[in-house]
Amino acid sequence: MLGATVADGIFFLLTYYGVARLVTPGERDLLFVFGGVLMLYLALSILRSARRPAADSRPPRPNRWSSSSIRRFPFLLGLSMGLTNPYQLGWWIAIGAGMVAEFGGSIAIGFFVGIVSWTLILTATVHAGVRRYERLSPVIAYASAVVMAAFGLWFLGVGLLTTTL
Repeated sequence: MLGATVADGIFFLLTYYGVARLVTPGERDLLFVFGGVLMLYLALSILRSARRPAADSRPPRPNRWSSSSIRRFPFLLGLSMGLTNPYQLGWWIAIGAGMVAEFGGSIAIGFFVGIVSWTLILTATVHAGVRRYERLSPVIAYASAVVMAAFGLWFLGVGLLTTTL
């Protein structure tokens, strides 16, 4: 959790001190359109995965991470996964840059409170029991998809209404 949040912090700083300073209002609107489409795509992907049947209860097969020394350091694993996640990077380029260009650094507090809140809720749910989580998993996925689609439509609407094509 902390590693992925630090990755978002790094992306925020890069966006705030780099990308957002170069974004014109017209480009910001196009980023909002692109970001809205990206969020709608992600919402659709979540809905598709929520409809798939749950995997077997067999233990997972070992993979390259299971015996890796990085697995012993969850912070580094979360950080490396956050920094190399194409969806996370795409979000920061498309939506983060537009939001930071529009709202400045004041957006950071709400954004990171949201990330930490969601992560704590999700990890508490998983910690409460995997069996209960498996029953709640589709509910969480559908709720996540609805929230993501709502934000995607909002970004898309703002971008289309204010764009200066």
